[in-house]
Amino acid sequence: MATVRNKAYKSSSKTKKNNIPDNIKDKLKSLKKDVEKATSYFKKNYETYHRFRRFAFKSNLSEDDEQTLNNLNRPVLEFNYANAHLSRLCGEFSKQEPSIEVRPENGAQIDEQLIKVIEGHIRHIFFEMQKRNVQYNVYKDALSGGFSAFKITTEYANEMSFDQVIKVERPYEITMCGWDPLAREQNKSDAEYCFERFPLKKEDFKAKYPHVDIESLDFGGNTEEFSWSYQTDMEDIVVVCDIYYKKKSKKQIVKIATGQTLTLERYEEFLEEWKQSGFVDVPPDIIQQRETEVTNICRYRIMSNEVLEYEETDFKDLCIPFVDGDSAIIKDDGSSSLTQFTKPYIYHIKGIQRLMNLAGQTFAEYIENLTQHKFIVAMESLPQEEEWLKAYRNVQIARVVAYNAFDLNNPEKALPPPREVQMVPIPQEIPMLFMGAEKIFQNVLGSYDASLGINNNQLSGVAIVEAATQSNSAAMPYIVGYMQGLTHVANIIVDLMPKYYITPRTIPIIEKDGKRSYQKINQPGGVDINYDSNVLQVQIEAGVSYQIAKNKALQQIIALMGTSKTIGGFLESEGIDVILDNMEFRGSEILKDRAEKWIEERKNNPQPSEEQLNAQSEQQKNQLKAAEIQSKQQMHQNQIQVDIAKLQADLTKVQGELQLSKDANLREHERLIHERQMKEREQHHSHTMDIHDRLLEGEKFNETRKKSEK
Repeated sequence: MATVRNKAYKSSSKTKKNNIPDNIKDKLKSLKKDVEKATSYFKKNYETYHRFRRFAFKSNLSEDDEQTLNNLNRPVLEFNYANAHLSRLCGEFSKQEPSIEVRPENGAQIDEQLIKVIEGHIRHIFFEMQKRNVQYNVYKDALSGGFSAFKITTEYANEMSFDQVIKVERPYEITMCGWDPLAREQNKSDAEYCFERFPLKKEDFKAKYPHVDIESLDFGGNTEEFSWSYQTDMEDIVVVCDIYYKKKSKKQIVKIATGQTLTLERYEEFLEEWKQSGFVDVPPDIIQQRETEVTNICRYRIMSNEVLEYEETDFKDLCIPFVDGDSAIIKDDGSSSLTQFTKPYIYHIKGIQRLMNLAGQTFAEYIENLTQHKFIVAMESLPQEEEWLKAYRNVQIARVVAYNAFDLNNPEKALPPPREVQMVPIPQEIPMLFMGAEKIFQNVLGSYDASLGINNNQLSGVAIVEAATQSNSAAMPYIVGYMQGLTHVANIIVDLMPKYYITPRTIPIIEKDGKRSYQKINQPGGVDINYDSNVLQVQIEAGVSYQIAKNKALQQIIALMGTSKTIGGFLESEGIDVILDNMEFRGSEILKDRAEKWIEERKNNPQPSEEQLNAQSEQQKNQLKAAEIQSKQQMHQNQIQVDIAKLQADLTKVQGELQLSKDANLREHERLIHERQMKEREQHHSHTMDIHDRLLEGEKFNETRKKSEK
């Protein structure tokens, strides 16, 4: 089935003078009147904005206050307590991540992937805002000045691109913006017009609009009052104003058989395209038809004496949504008109801040005067020597105080000695007031973080969390006003996307878990950005992702895990992504990615149930017990073998020792036998030798006898 795409009308960003119709030029007077009327209506709020911004960020003391203090010879001191409260709230807000939800209305059937892409692209636009501190500065404006604004624009992605992107900015100067005085919605979406004024140097104006004659302009005005031209720092300034008006027209709309709603002109174009496409099917018929009122935004750019530009934009809502702080519609005494009163967060502490400054200045003055005029002394008692007079002239240096005890002209006349002046103590109410001003500040602001959660003079982490949460609740009206303005911005973006994203391209998106990617649109394999923005609505709320809320959530998760092993096991296996999402540390994003892969692997490889785990655990216990018994038995058998081997070794040792002893005894026996035999042999030899010697002696004797006989 064919899809009907609403064509977006693109007009030139610049319109030359000759192309501006005369009926548009003739509106200059009424345009200027509307601007001046809205400026006059909001003048007191502008003054309040600048006065309290200076009060919070620069000085609590006005020029008159400083002059008065100088005249009274009091120290020009201030104790800016308001700035600390604003800084703390802005610091908490810097961690805020708005919760974005896009949903269809009236039961319309919208592709879930399309809704996902729209939400993701809105997050990307808001992320770009955060990089430029747009959201932070807008919220800071609302707290310190009472109101602020966003500005939605479209521009080319870069200097070499034909694709336009949607951007959200903060206006050049909030107090140079204005809205229809009759608007009553918190974001002023019901206003018939709004405007933004901005200054251009005379040279820059001539370069941008060379055909406009500005020599007749009076540059003698000033910046304090409303003026279309003025002079500052020796430069001539031309004030240019962009005015956005709602232009309403009557049109016929039709509902066709496909369920789509189109203007009658677009339906006729659709029929012509159907014929040219060569479809053989019958085109969808008209089911219903009626007249409706269509709104478009026209932009006028004017100066003091001429309409510079005119164009009809693709917006159907005013592109400068108002961001309310904590305003109220008030009717003043003696006035018949209702006016909007914008209130900064610190509006009601101005009095106590001035009182605190006064107490501190009085205290400081007392301290400054502690060492002045210490003595009362008679003129006649003063010594004549210059060296002794130094003790009286400079009381800051410790010296011996000498004086004349008797009159020099009349030695019999005693003179009074110098008497020390006793300092009058400061009334205790002054330091008590100065020290107690902090509590009054907290009561006025509804901020009790300095006293909540203190037990036994110890400030625990839980107490800090609770205290910061309470303080944030006290500033919730400003969060609500900011979220209302941001929601209107998101709805305008939803309306612009099908008008500007009409070609095949890729757009950046950020998913709920913070992952960044690119999505193809208006092409095969991508998402078709072709929808009726009237059936989609965006709701933005302050999500639970404040830093304090994250810490609190993490503490609750930890406490929940400790209540039950079942819950603890469930959170460990199924809730690890939630736990990591509430933690912030270096490398947390890397850990989240790895945890997601780990969870995916666990899903692909299902884990056993708790009963199976218990059975496996019991089986493992039995196996371990059996293995332990078997191990003990084996150890016992091994010990027996060791003991047997030891006994065998001992037996072998004993047998060896017995054998050695036996061998030793045998050797000893043999030695004894041998010794006996040797002795016997020696005795036999000795005996033989004796016999031999006797025989020799007998022979010698016989020979001797024979010789003698001869």
